[in-house]
Amino acid sequence: MNFLKIDNSIIIFEGRFTRDSSDITKEYVKINPAIETVIIDDSNKYPHIENEKEFLKALNIYSIKNVSRETFI
Repeated sequence: MNFLKIDNSIIIFEGRFTRDSSDITKEYVKINPAIETVIIDDSNKYPHIENEKEFLKALNIYSIKNVSRETFI
């Protein structure tokens, strides 16, 4: 079976306190070693909501332009 080549940047943001999250992300990275993972402190399942400031700071590393809260409103 031929698989299409996926050539996208993939970043997984996970909360520090999400149960089993590191096991899940390790499985993704096994499939595609180019996947990057970012752990957001003081958050659980929804790091973009639970620790918005740290999430946006981490997201800025990967964005072309600076991202602010207003970008998502």
